[in-house]
Amino acid sequence: MKTFTADLHIHTKLSPCAHEEMTPKGIAERALEAGLDIIAICDHNSSRNTEAVIEAAIPFSIVVIPGIEVETQEKIHVVGLFPDVAHALTVSNKIRLALPETDAAYGERIGIQVLMRADGSSCGTEDRALACSSPYSLRSAVELIKGGGGLALAAHVERPSFSVYSQLRDVPRDIPFDALEVSPVDNRPIGVREKFATYGWQLVASSDSHYLNEVGRARSHLMLEEPSFEEIRLALRCKNGRSVSIA
Repeated sequence: MKTFTADLHIHTKLSPCAHEEMTPKGIAERALEAGLDIIAICDHNSSRNTEAVIEAAIPFSIVVIPGIEVETQEKIHVVGLFPDVAHALTVSNKIRLALPETDAAYGERIGIQVLMRADGSSCGTEDRALACSSPYSLRSAVELIKGGGGLALAAHVERPSFSVYSQLRDVPRDIPFDALEVSPVDNRPIGVREKFATYGWQLVASSDSHYLNEVGRARSHLMLEEPSFEEIRLALRCKNGRSVSIA
C-alpha cells in the first residue's frame, strides 16, 4: 500500500468558465508541480477533453481519471468519475444531446467551449450549451453516472450555490452518492468537515480548478495499491485496507 495524492475535480477550457490557460499540457505540468499523483478532469456537462489530458499527462506520470461535472435540473453539481474514456463519453454524450444548442450570443455572454488536442491546440468547439442545467434530476443524474460504471460525488457540498445542500438544505440519505466533496480549506467554513462527516459518506477534498494556480489547492490522500479507478472505488468504501483522508 502507498499514499497517493489526488485532486479529483479539474476543468479544462471546454468549460466556458475556465481560463484559457487550462490546456491539457498546462494542467499536467501544474499537477506535477503541485505534487499530485492523480487528477480527474470534470468539465461542465462533458467529458470530451479528457482523452487529450490523459495523453498530455503521460510524460509526467500523472494518472488522469475521466470525469464530468453534471448540472442537474435543480442546479446541483454532481461529479462523475469513470474507469475509462469510453464509459465517460457514453454518459457525456447522453447529457450533451439533452442540452440546447449554442448561438453567437451564448459565446459572447458565457465563453467559448474549446475542444483540444494534447498539445493544447484547438480541434473544434462544442456547440451544445454546457453552462446550462441538464434535464436530469439529481436522482436520475446519479443513476446515470453509476449505471455508466462511474462513481458519483456531491460536488463542493458546502458552497452557497450549485451544491446539494444549498439547493435542498440537506443531503438526501436515499441518493446513493459515493462521497461528498468539500472545497479548499481557505474556502471552507469552519466546522464543515465535521458537519458533513456525520452524514456517513466518505469525504474527499478537491479544488474545482478553473485556473492553473488552483490545481492542487485541495487534495485527498488515498491509500491504494496502485493509482487506478478501481483502487479509488475501494478507497471510497474503505475496503481491503484502502482509505481516504483530507486536510
